[in-house]
Amino acid sequence: MIDVFYLFRETPARRDMLMKILSGQGSGLAGEQLFGFDRLLHKWRVDSNLCFPRHSIFFDQIISLFDRTYSVRAGAGLGDIGAIFSNLKRINRARVVLATSDNTGLAAIRLKKWGLITSPLIYVSVGLPERLKAVASLSLARVDRYRQRLYGVDKILAYGYAEAEWLHTWLGGEVDVQFLPFGVDTEKWTPFHYSGLDEIDVLSIGADEMRDFSLLVEYGRKHPDIRVTLVTTESCSKSLGHVPSNIKILRDLPIDELRILISKARLVVLPVKENSYSGATTTMLQCMAMAKAVTVSRVGAISKGYDLEDGTNIIWMEPGSYRSLENVVDSLLVNNEICKRIGDGARHHVVKHLNWNLYVSRLEQYLTQWVYIQNP
Repeated sequence: MIDVFYLFRETPARRDMLMKILSGQGSGLAGEQLFGFDRLLHKWRVDSNLCFPRHSIFFDQIISLFDRTYSVRAGAGLGDIGAIFSNLKRINRARVVLATSDNTGLAAIRLKKWGLITSPLIYVSVGLPERLKAVASLSLARVDRYRQRLYGVDKILAYGYAEAEWLHTWLGGEVDVQFLPFGVDTEKWTPFHYSGLDEIDVLSIGADEMRDFSLLVEYGRKHPDIRVTLVTTESCSKSLGHVPSNIKILRDLPIDELRILISKARLVVLPVKENSYSGATTTMLQCMAMAKAVTVSRVGAISKGYDLEDGTNIIWMEPGSYRSLENVVDSLLVNNEICKRIGDGARHHVVKHLNWNLYVSRLEQYLTQWVYIQNP
């Protein structure tokens, strides 16, 4: 019997990290990508879809081909059905299944509705309201089918406060929906001084589609004397077009090098479009844990639930507003004392309220409903 079966989004980096964990090595700086697997592994019988190779590459290719057509027509993809079919016997031997992303969660709720998954299912929603709105623009009937599938889920967790509220209302209270604040390892993400790199005035990091980097590019264009470093992906950087010479774009940077960049930044600026699930949350918490002054857009995902206080441990910007970004950045860059005070407050807040031990402990409380009832 397996206590908890994790359904992860498949990436080479995550699979490699998991293999290192299973061989007795540490998770490194990116341990948050395992969502507590490495911690619970020492307490319960924990398994995942990444512990063994996928069975059928041909099956994955067929599903991927179909999914590309389906997602355009339906507004949302099928999810990683192959990850579940490859592990279905082990999944159904688990006391509870934890789908850690919509990529695996969308597939899991479909197969649970069909009766192929019989174990209790916890679905971690990361942007589901936005996906459902895209589906609704094409077909209201499909939206209702998603609702019917979600009625079969045993619990839904969300890292965005607004996302949890939206899902609770949309599902009419028929499913247990809980807001789960994310966290970071404050023993790994600590303040330190690195003298081998020139100081950065403004640092911004991110890759998800809710980042509003166009505001930062506009700021760099209007302030050619400010040194801006933007860390993102190749595809995201291409969408920005031409950027001024004072903006340095670094692509797909290893996390160890990213930590060095954070240490040399005077100010971390995280512009985000209004949404329910992403407030640059992981990056924000990592930078706060390193005692950096962080300014981030006040979006629904983080405006409540994380107890962020403007001027104490964070500086809010208004989402989508260039004027707000410019005013905040200009005022902070000329006042190192305020930056230090906010950075110190940020570190204190994350260590006390948003550290990784707390995140894993909160997650464990939700899982024990099934693990200990059946395994006292």
